[in-house]
Amino acid sequence: MREAAAEALGHIGGPAVEPLVAALKDWDVREAAAEALGHIGGPAVEPLVAALECGDRDVRRYAAEALGHIGVRSAVEALMSALKDRGVLVRVAADAALVKIGGPAVEPLIGALRDQDEDVRKAAAEILCRIGDTRAVEPFIAALECRDRAVLSGIAAVAALG
Repeated sequence: MREAAAEALGHIGGPAVEPLVAALKDWDVREAAAEALGHIGGPAVEPLVAALECGDRDVRRYAAEALGHIGVRSAVEALMSALKDRGVLVRVAADAALVKIGGPAVEPLIGALRDQDEDVRKAAAEILCRIGDTRAVEPFIAALECRDRAVLSGIAAVAALG
């Protein structure tokens, strides 16, 4: 019943954002609330970005998933930060969201190829490979030349899947 209520709130739109964001904290309906927020779109972006800072790992995960569904450039930086999250499922959700956003995420992902964190560089390479934007070609060539193992293993991981 509560999941159906969250879905109905999603059809209401902007005025339902606040109660749906509050519902993200309720274990029983958080997935339905995140899905509804993803359908609402623009008005939900800022609260979902804020939810990526929540102490609850599952809230962060569902917020990342909803932002991927919305697919806006304004969420890219927050999702890039979520690639460093301590929760594996949060990182996976942020990764998938950035792939869904696609083109608008390419430049920040290219920048992440120079991140100090090896895991972030590898994730950025994998995401860029899955997006398939030609803007990543030159940075990948540079990674080959400097033998950045993290970037190269990210490229190799996606190539192996291909």
